[in-house]
Amino acid sequence: MTTRQSSPERLEFCGLQIDSTIRFSELRAGNRDSAADLVIANASPRNLRAIPRGSHGAVTATIDEGSLAIRVPMAGGLWVRPGRMEVAASSSRWHARLRPYVLGTGLAAAMYQLGLVPFHVSAVALSGAAVAFSGESGAGKSTFSYAWQRRFGAQMVSDDIARIECDGNGEAVVYPGLLQVKMWKDSLQAFDLGSKGL
Repeated sequence: MTTRQSSPERLEFCGLQIDSTIRFSELRAGNRDSAADLVIANASPRNLRAIPRGSHGAVTATIDEGSLAIRVPMAGGLWVRPGRMEVAASSSRWHARLRPYVLGTGLAAAMYQLGLVPFHVSAVALSGAAVAFSGESGAGKSTFSYAWQRRFGAQMVSDDIARIECDGNGEAVVYPGLLQVKMWKDSLQAFDLGSKGL
């Protein structure tokens, strides 16, 4: 996630067209031929008072009447309502701590509110087929998908969240999502990758 911009940028995530006033280098450019499914906009940090604080610096989430609110200590918070996500930064150093919640839980909640099912998987494409790796957080989905890219020449389709649906012929279709792979430090070391810029 990078700085704010004045006019909305059209982005795409798992087939959703997004208009965002916050720049996300992790998302693909979208298509302006249709209306936006989701709007992502900046919100005032004063709105954070409406989200309860967690004890001992814990992240808190509340669900109320079809909306989700998440507060991330020392970073800010976000609100997801049908068709809209608002992001409030509590400081200028919010990017690294708040970004995973906006691009993970926030986008998954937005998909769900639009009647779509977000799958917690990492997916790659190989020889015209998609392969999705599922598991709990930290199980190695992203690491495994990266290994397939290096070993077999697979192409990244989505990291962490994917939309999978059947087309008119009954074939499963995986919609492209995040292209930036998240890996733990030990995985980066195993692949001899530096962590600078991650």
